[in-house]
Amino acid sequence: MTRAYGVLDGKGKKRGTAKWTVTTAGGTCCEVLVAATRTGRLVEFGGQFPAYSDDKSKSWTEIRTLTPVTSQLDDASPRAVGGGEGTIVMAPGGDIVGVGWDPYSGDRLQSFLYEADTKPCS
Repeated sequence: MTRAYGVLDGKGKKRGTAKWTVTTAGGTCCEVLVAATRTGRLVEFGGQFPAYSDDKSKSWTEIRTLTPVTSQLDDASPRAVGGGEGTIVMAPGGDIVGVGWDPYSGDRLQSFLYEADTKPCS
């Protein structure tokens, strides 16, 4: 979905509008990082798992960890593993590196690596 937002100058006076694509992919609150590869793939990480889109954010594919998605706690409620906060960056050569922090089920870190040469998530 595309929405138009007002653009303000340095003094706070409206100077027009800018169109932005709005998506519900990923993210749990405020800290969502979105980046793009040279080929136009969008990648984002801000919720439990990173996700990517090859169609300008119309659809998203979530990247799940090999770690089980629930912890074995003596508790009736399952707890997600994989992060409540995350960040993702483009690395040299087309690689993508991400890390998630899950403070809610044992203070865990989970790393993610997309190696452009092997293309594991294409």
